[in-house]
Amino acid sequence: MKVFKFLGWLAVVLVVLIVLAVLLLPRFFDSDDFRNRIATAFEGATGRTLTLEEDLNLKVFPFLGVELGKTQVGNAEGFGDQPFAAIGEAAVGVRLMPLLSGDVEVSKVRLSGLEVNLQRRKNGSTNWDDLVSGDAAEPPPEAAGESTFDPSSVRIAGVEISDARIVLVDEQAGQRQEFAIPRLATGPIALGEPFDVDADVAANVDAPPAALNARIAMNLAVDRALSGIAVRDLAVSGTLEGETLPGGRQAVEIEAPSVELNLDAQTLVLPELSLEALGIKARVTADGKAVVDAPEITGTLVIEPFSPRELIVAMGEEAPVTADGDVLGRLEATAGFAYAGDTAELTELTGQLDDSRFDGRATLGLGEPTRIRAQLNIDAIDVDRYLPPETDAPAAEDAPAATTTELPLESLKGLDVEAGLAIGQVTVMGLNITDAKADLEIKDGRLELNPVAASMYGGGTTVSMVLNGRESPATFRMEQRLDGVSLKPLLKDFADTEQVSGTAVSRMKVSSRGNTTDALVADLDGDVSFAVENARLEGVNLWYEISRAYALIKQKPAPEKTGDDTVFKDFKGSANIRNGVAHTDDLEAGTPFLSLTGKGKTSLVDSTLDYKLAATVLSTAKDPRTGEVSEIAGRSVPIRVTGTLDNPKVLPDMEAIVKSEAEDLIKDQLGLDEDKSLRESLEEEAMDKLKKLFD
Repeated sequence: MKVFKFLGWLAVVLVVLIVLAVLLLPRFFDSDDFRNRIATAFEGATGRTLTLEEDLNLKVFPFLGVELGKTQVGNAEGFGDQPFAAIGEAAVGVRLMPLLSGDVEVSKVRLSGLEVNLQRRKNGSTNWDDLVSGDAAEPPPEAAGESTFDPSSVRIAGVEISDARIVLVDEQAGQRQEFAIPRLATGPIALGEPFDVDADVAANVDAPPAALNARIAMNLAVDRALSGIAVRDLAVSGTLEGETLPGGRQAVEIEAPSVELNLDAQTLVLPELSLEALGIKARVTADGKAVVDAPEITGTLVIEPFSPRELIVAMGEEAPVTADGDVLGRLEATAGFAYAGDTAELTELTGQLDDSRFDGRATLGLGEPTRIRAQLNIDAIDVDRYLPPETDAPAAEDAPAATTTELPLESLKGLDVEAGLAIGQVTVMGLNITDAKADLEIKDGRLELNPVAASMYGGGTTVSMVLNGRESPATFRMEQRLDGVSLKPLLKDFADTEQVSGTAVSRMKVSSRGNTTDALVADLDGDVSFAVENARLEGVNLWYEISRAYALIKQKPAPEKTGDDTVFKDFKGSANIRNGVAHTDDLEAGTPFLSLTGKGKTSLVDSTLDYKLAATVLSTAKDPRTGEVSEIAGRSVPIRVTGTLDNPKVLPDMEAIVKSEAEDLIKDQLGLDEDKSLRESLEEEAMDKLKKLFD
């Protein structure tokens, strides 16, 4: 009974002491003295001044707490008079009765008007260097057997923050950054128990101007060992603004039902995160290990079907005008991803763009130089559908010339690339190409495409190209082969005609120097050759048409048609390219009755043409009506080709025709040899006269 009586008296004494503390402590509390003591201790510990502009407001029951008014922390020496930090007001308290049992129940923590001003000078010094210099003394080791503070015994009624911001003025980067929390509120906080967090946040930079405004809501739990963090029902909604953003402003939505982070095991588990921006919805899963020391993240990415055409509009650009208005209507993709060290990897990429399916992989190394390894495979694509529609309007002769383009030589020096592209079937400019592939390599400023190969119309083509930016100016080299390509189906697809058939072969080898596209073209040197085997012009018998036209002029009966086609014995030529101009001296084409020869040049700089051709009826050509040598055998028709590659002009060479007719008339009047030129005939006639004179 004495024990219970003692405990009863002890309880009475404690109650009396608490009542006395509640009544007497405020009376004996000297706010000015306490403020001075705090400021002196703070300056001794940090070397910074602490200014409490208002009296401390002490509360005793039911919470032992304090309310703080306007307070400032002085800046580091040499960084001006602006305070390093300031608060408008703050309040916190501890409930008295639970302290008797070792529990800590904290009232709602309120903080308003927090402002932290950080500065970095051009020389790299900052106004927080002295606070993180590491000069602070290590805390003394805890005595053996001494009890430690248990954070799990602490319960906080909640946290309210308003009008808080951190400003960094970085003179090195020439930039001002600001992070703000206009509002933050939490539910009751205790380790091991979930609590709600609801906050508005904002951030902005001034160079280049950009801003973020977002609302964040989640349910958060931290385990009692302070090592496990669990987030439930994460929801982030906000807007991004800036000159570099598409359209200047974009909305972003993020949701994650669950996120788990274990700091001891250094693991991350993200079963699903959904992201929506620019009209694109994506889902992400991720698992991580060593997330603190050396993060290794793996996961999956799913991009739900969206319209690339609508995306372009959302980015503030005009929708492209395409030959097929339905293209760019649907794109979707899935992939795995991984990140470790300085390497990010995209694996098992699959997707579909309109009717084209693709798959591939990619690896990005973030070191120096940037390392890229990639492969993209496409089953089939009709490129013509994505090009601007054809127009019947003639090309304007006075259209402005295309501007030159600087080659990205400096960018090439910072890349290490090995990439490949393979397309099962591709249609471009009406041509059907199969098994197309290209391998790209960039190392130390040197770009090489080798090979670029494809099969087409019974044959194939290969191209190799090198742009070497290691030299100044850059050097360019390209070789091309075309073998066994059937012209009839090619021209059917390209020009909707089936009149020409044969098998084409060509070779090209060119080189150049320059740092712009115009310079490369102007300096282009090399050789080109081509030939068409078994060439045939179907549906047109040229010899018959020429003979019939001549018979009509001479008012003779039309000859009998002996066939429907024109067969060429040969069709070949070559060109020598010097300083961007292709010179041809050996253009040849022949039929059993007609020979076509010519020479001229093509300027690759301005695409102009200047060729002189001669179509000559062979001396052995026979009249299909009589079987005898034709009356027009040996006659020649000069032809002039001018204009541009886009708009060639083919006309009879009237100057040459008039000159030829005049020579024929003179030779006829003088009785000279018709098979020789006028000059040769006159020279022979003069020699004959001289011989007769001296005989």
